[in-house]
Amino acid sequence: MKILHIGREENMERYPAPDYIAEEIETVSLPMGKRPEDYLDAMEEAQVIVADAMADVPGALIRKMPHLKMIHSEGVAYNRIDMCMLAPVLAEQAGLPLTPYYSYMLAMREDVTVFTAGNDFMDASGVTHTYGENAAMDEWVHGYFALEYNNIGTHAHRNQALFTVPESE
Repeated sequence: MKILHIGREENMERYPAPDYIAEEIETVSLPMGKRPEDYLDAMEEAQVIVADAMADVPGALIRKMPHLKMIHSEGVAYNRIDMCMLAPVLAEQAGLPLTPYYSYMLAMREDVTVFTAGNDFMDASGVTHTYGENAAMDEWVHGYFALEYNNIGTHAHRNQALFTVPESE
């Protein structure tokens, strides 16, 4: 198993894998704050990302890791892991048919790669923005919010076609 660790190397050393599987694990540890390309250069073929609770794990990284099976946070926080982008990217990588919602998310990721619970988002170059700073990115974000509010709205008014794979696929 190949693991990309994003955070303090001491964390992985403090909690080592049991001996019976340690020899089957290859781990690369890099500090937080690197660009997605730096993490990919170090371990693009990783199956697992183990991330410090405060580490950014952007969609720009997730979508370029074809063997990724799991993301693990070392703490209780996961607001820096792009959970919104994780499911569409994994569905695309698995070759599954995509709903219009997932297709929107995948198109959006070229400009807006991470949404966080901290009321901000990250662009493709890794720069964090707040809402209202960039009209083009805000348009993507507002479209995403419209989809989400449609999803959690009352069943009588929900457009379920957005979350269903079209018949032609």
